[in-house]
Amino acid sequence: MKLLTARLSVSLLLFVVPFFGGGSCVASDFARKADFYMNKLHFLKTTESCWGENEPDQHVIYAYNYVGAPAKAAEKIRKVLDSEYRNDPWGMSGNEDAGQMSAWYIFSAMGFYPYVHGVPEYVIGSPIFDETTINLASGAQFTVKSKNNSAENIYVQSMKIDGSVWDKTCLPHSAIMAGATIEFVMGPNPSDWGTSEESRPYSMTPQPQYRTSER
Repeated sequence: MKLLTARLSVSLLLFVVPFFGGGSCVASDFARKADFYMNKLHFLKTTESCWGENEPDQHVIYAYNYVGAPAKAAEKIRKVLDSEYRNDPWGMSGNEDAGQMSAWYIFSAMGFYPYVHGVPEYVIGSPIFDETTINLASGAQFTVKSKNNSAENIYVQSMKIDGSVWDKTCLPHSAIMAGATIEFVMGPNPSDWGTSEESRPYSMTPQPQYRTSER
């Protein structure tokens, strides 16, 4: 009997906690599986490749931040933003699903994404705009600035929130609501920014169970 999969592939199930191993896994294991799964990102829509316009696949891209590899997330995010969303008859290659595809693009283009529902933080990606401003209902303005941003400079070199150095690969929701100013400095090569164990977003899994030396 042939196994038919549509929105969820066999390979993608590797990233579901019961199959992946949860806290017993190490960072290198996850990065290796993610690399294998996304090595054909969006070019082949098969059970052995990552489709950048499929909702579960979009989620996996940002998971690199949870193993201290934000540069890998940046590469895949930019690739999807540049090639899967086009201003022509191709449009979006996936199912819009009441705005989900557009929402992913808008968040990712600004440089962050609400990865875990119910957790008041956003995971950092790779902003494509030099400056973005959100006018809040309170009258405050939340601003994201990206210095040296270009099609080649896709990697975050440093980040500040209201002038203070920020090394975490997540953005607190409170910073947005307070009308903070986020400043990214971008570059053409991966940096050490966000690679430490302390820089990772919130996780229910105890961090000591991961071995960052194998990243």
